[in-house]
Amino acid sequence: MNKAAKSFSFSLLLASMLQAECLVDYSVMYLIAKNEMHEKRDIGYPYLISFNNPNDSKKAKEKISDLNWLDGRTVDCKGIDICENTLASINLLDIYNLDLGAYQINQKWYFFKDKNEYFNLEKSYNNACRIVYGHYEETGTWDWKTIARYHSKTPEHNKQYAERLKASYIKIKGDQS
Repeated sequence: MNKAAKSFSFSLLLASMLQAECLVDYSVMYLIAKNEMHEKRDIGYPYLISFNNPNDSKKAKEKISDLNWLDGRTVDCKGIDICENTLASINLLDIYNLDLGAYQINQKWYFFKDKNEYFNLEKSYNNACRIVYGHYEETGTWDWKTIARYHSKTPEHNKQYAERLKASYIKIKGDQS
């Protein structure tokens, strides 16, 4: 069994627990998690802080010395308490355009006072689910474009993300045949 299939199987074990509050099909939520994961971490790894602006990541590198950078954009904060403290330090630099946790929820657009909402997998899953379902409620349409609004409503970015979701779906379906 390849890595994608193993990750998918493991993720299905989490599905029953996580899906309790989610009105979106688990396969859709899995595709989003797969597309939001960092290439150096497994699907669903919740301890990620990703900068959306290169100047913000540069500022954080200069001001906060003990960050565990995975690349030029993403920090692995390794645990929920460390993530909450790291996020607070970053926010003190007036940086909020960040993608956080397993579902890379953007803090600028979805600000939760309780930072645990981003780094706790179950809470992140349920928040991401509400975001996706909210887009369905706004559009009244259930298609790739609506699902891709999770990433962006900007037509160019939405189209690219929808294509990545479709490609991931096709690959997963092919791996399970």
